[in-house]
Amino acid sequence: KPLKKINEIRKEKADIIIDTSQSAHLSALLSYFFSKFSIGFRNTKMKQRNKMFNYLVELDPKRHMVFNYLKMLGPFGTKQRKEIKLIKLKYGEKDKKKIKSLLKNKKKLVGVHACNNLIYRAWPKERFAKIIEYLIAKKYNVVLVGAPNEKDLVKKLIEKIDKKAKKNIINLA
Repeated sequence: KPLKKINEIRKEKADIIIDTSQSAHLSALLSYFFSKFSIGFRNTKMKQRNKMFNYLVELDPKRHMVFNYLKMLGPFGTKQRKEIKLIKLKYGEKDKKKIKSLLKNKKKLVGVHACNNLIYRAWPKERFAKIIEYLIAKKYNVVLVGAPNEKDLVKKLIEKIDKKAKKNIINLA
């Protein structure tokens, strides 16, 4: 199937490809061979990857990824605003206490956000269920997270998880 997908991409004959990966060689190669112009993040460790792109973007690890991705629009003449306010998570003392009690004595925690409202980009729930069951078998405690509008998606995921594994899941969606 991967070769079929690669052929589909090649047939598109893209003018521009923006590779948002930071280290993947395959996406860099696809960008190079399947577009007239390619944009990607500079990689200081794998410098040969940088040769695949016409326009390199400096990844700033101290800045939120939203801002790093916005820099990729530079060749289009877009100007970044000086400051974009990101939404801060609102919580109170009651929330802090609830989280502390839920996580009390829990070691080896793994957070999982298995939701994507864009159905075409969503990974199948069955696969998330298998990974969660694997983690629990390896003695990890899984914390499921999600926004209020994702509660139903998380419930559907939990339905696919083995009964024994469910007791090691903390649902914070």
